[in-house]
Amino acid sequence: MPERLELTKNVLFFKSDDSFDDLIIDEILKLAIDNKEDNTKFIIDTFREQKKTQTNIDYTLSIKVFSTVRPVYFLDDDNYEDRIYAYIILIEIGDYLVLLSKSCATYLQFVKENFQLIDVSELSKLVGKNADFQKISLRNMTVSEKAIRNRSFEASDLEGSFSSHSAGRSVPSYFKVREQGQTKSISASGRFVESSPRQSIEGIVEWAYSQIQLIENAKVNDFLKIFARKVLLNEVLSNCNPAAILIDVSAIEERIDDGTISLKYERKRKEKIINGKIKRVKKIIDVPNGISEKLFLQLGAVYEIDSNLNIVNLEKSSKINRNKRTLSIYSKLLRNFKIEENAKLESLLNYIRACPHLKNWF
Repeated sequence: MPERLELTKNVLFFKSDDSFDDLIIDEILKLAIDNKEDNTKFIIDTFREQKKTQTNIDYTLSIKVFSTVRPVYFLDDDNYEDRIYAYIILIEIGDYLVLLSKSCATYLQFVKENFQLIDVSELSKLVGKNADFQKISLRNMTVSEKAIRNRSFEASDLEGSFSSHSAGRSVPSYFKVREQGQTKSISASGRFVESSPRQSIEGIVEWAYSQIQLIENAKVNDFLKIFARKVLLNEVLSNCNPAAILIDVSAIEERIDDGTISLKYERKRKEKIINGKIKRVKKIIDVPNGISEKLFLQLGAVYEIDSNLNIVNLEKSSKINRNKRTLSIYSKLLRNFKIEENAKLESLLNYIRACPHLKNWF
């Protein structure tokens, strides 16, 4: 059955400190399929099957392909739904986890808490020394409300025209290169995309294995060495404590303005009879512009953090949680705000944590 799949090279790489565990992999899959359509079977259902490619690469494969339904928000009638097909694919190669997914429920935060995400600095090893950098987006390392936080540059080859002034205080959040006739892009979320025809599972495994070898053995591209590099959270927190938090809301506002996403609010659920069955229905409404502007004005401010990771003056409604590998923010005031993207709803807080266009600076 997995042979039916034709996939693009659009993946996340994670690394495990320990051997892979049935319980962890099963939990990832359960979270991802939480939006599965009721009373339907999986189209493909594979759990940790041991396999070998024709080139003798050993790997372990888990796949869930399923149907999911989403409310049609532009019709004031609960009887209409969109049915789409989703998948999650987990490929274990050595101590690396290669992840592909589409239209699943929220699960990435759990993965990040249990595995080490291979981020931009490591993924940059996948770019050869002769690659042409065509676009790069940078984030300034500051929580100042008056500083320029984001900059983007585009050219046929940035390496020959980019000024390195103050580059050491900027972190690449996205870059796109052209190398040997192929386009590659890497984002702050750790997502690596390479343009190519669709591939079989075995083709994806062989390609992913070659990328892992580069991550393990290659050197960082010389052009990227001029920028600041990320460090592990544990290394930072062992020497200092966060003093303030800033959420870069400009990235959200830009995506709302260009129509890529929209801001919603979830009202209390009500029970309704649909096709003779009682269902709990979420009432999702658009957020008026006035409220949206006030929300982003508050979100875009800099807030102090005390030694116990409490947000000063907001201790009763908001807090910062220290997880195994990440810091995450929780707020009672924000929990009912949703982001709609590609007909998929996600909580605003999860979107801030997971979206490749956003970043929390502490």
